[in-house]
Amino acid sequence: MLCTLDFAVAQSKSEILLNALSEPERQKLLDTRKELEGLHRQLAEITAAARKNNPSLQGQEDKLRHLVLNTMEAAGYQPEQEMAHLKELTSKLRAESVDPEQKKRLLTDYRQTQARLMAAQREAMANEEVQQARENYQKQVRQAMEKENPDAEALIQRYAKMRMQLRRQLEEAIENQGADH
Repeated sequence: MLCTLDFAVAQSKSEILLNALSEPERQKLLDTRKELEGLHRQLAEITAAARKNNPSLQGQEDKLRHLVLNTMEAAGYQPEQEMAHLKELTSKLRAESVDPEQKKRLLTDYRQTQARLMAAQREAMANEEVQQARENYQKQVRQAMEKENPDAEALIQRYAKMRMQLRRQLEEAIENQGADH
């Protein structure tokens, strides 16, 4: 759930910088991202098999999702409405008939809605009960993944290492862009 969000954010950041980089920097970033994407695919396949072969994980995931949503709502957020609004905005942004000014307003609304949703998620994840439930769920998922593929833990560690490497490369590229201007 969160892993996918992290992956998407890292991928988006790297997309923005690619065109402005020198060829060696660009290739290094592309190579890292390609390896990260491959690991992400492998882990997604193992996770899907683990969920399929362990139906109780779906129940645990549903309970965790409800706990997170309820925690967000208790803190004054409206996560389900915000998610529905993001979906609606995405649909509008994909429409070809959107004029540039309207698209600009839609993008601003999208970013603000996304920021509120991320703030709500951060606040919910800071809740001790949510943290405990998440840790328990992740432990169960990892055990199920290990049963599916004994190399799962090594892949998870490699993925985390590559994600940090991509993050460092992005930070360096941003610093270098700032120094070039």
